[in-house]
Amino acid sequence: MNKTKILILCVCVLAAIFLSFMLLPAVSVTEGESEERLYVENGDVNALLDSINSKESIKCDFTLSMAIRLTSVFRTFKPGSYVLEDGMSTMRLVNKLVKGRQDPIKLTFNSVRTKEQLCSRLSQQLMLDSADIANMLRNDSILKAYGMDTLSVMSIFLPDTYEVYWNIKPNKLMDKFHSAYKAFWTADRKNKAEAAKITPFQATVLASIVDEESTYKPELPVIAGLYLNRLHIGMKLQADPTVKFATGDFSLRRITLEHINATRNNPYNTYTHIGLPPGMIRIPEKSTIDAVLNYEHHDYLFMCAKGNGEKGHNFTVTFGEHKQNATKYQQHLDKRNIH
Repeated sequence: MNKTKILILCVCVLAAIFLSFMLLPAVSVTEGESEERLYVENGDVNALLDSINSKESIKCDFTLSMAIRLTSVFRTFKPGSYVLEDGMSTMRLVNKLVKGRQDPIKLTFNSVRTKEQLCSRLSQQLMLDSADIANMLRNDSILKAYGMDTLSVMSIFLPDTYEVYWNIKPNKLMDKFHSAYKAFWTADRKNKAEAAKITPFQATVLASIVDEESTYKPELPVIAGLYLNRLHIGMKLQADPTVKFATGDFSLRRITLEHINATRNNPYNTYTHIGLPPGMIRIPEKSTIDAVLNYEHHDYLFMCAKGNGEKGHNFTVTFGEHKQNATKYQQHLDKRNIH
């Protein structure tokens, strides 16, 4: 009987000691760091311990290792992204992983030109594989449910900061972007697009061209107005960025007749095809879409980069004026040996 009591006492003492260690801090976030995260892809204990061991901020001692292994016998660890708080105890950490109390990540993207780039950018920040995202964006039945097709679907993705869970499912991710898209296209914005005689998708396509034309924000409504003037009179847009997109070489700094002729049958070449291209040539900023919707009313039909170190473009009504500006610009490029 005494032996039994002693055994029980020993077990209780050991349990108490183990519990006390469970309450000790297991996480120490480096001072100055905004946050530390632990990513759990599945419930595999060894994979989880490997992830923990890779974090300098986590003290993976015997207590934490044993707590995870013992817990895994009865419970499973939920996949997700978890913020590690400074001073977090072993018990709190294990409890958070078991209950799946993950923390959302801030999903961002910008300067995206192609669907492949978008899928890659998103997959780098999510548990999703880029191929899974690409398959979703190619699935006609899925896109139809959102009122989109394989070209227009890119307009759903508006550059912003989105709070999502790291292990979000493809359909939930699509829902998130589509909700933001619907919220952006208010009745006021739709009315402005209609007044400009374009659809919301066409406004986004035009914004993608305007976004590529200039980084000088004050002139974006002027550029938008110029292209709308051309559209309304049936004049070819003749936008260099569309030719660059058609070539697939985004490093080009100078569009020549050779590039135009090489892509003359490409529907994105607005030198050889009238109207807007069939899709976007990049994902434009929301502010640029607004610049299109709030375009400046004027009579300009031509523009040419100033090319003398000044920001922006020279805008003209006649081709004769434009030709003079274009000659000066070409001379500037020649001096800088830009081909």
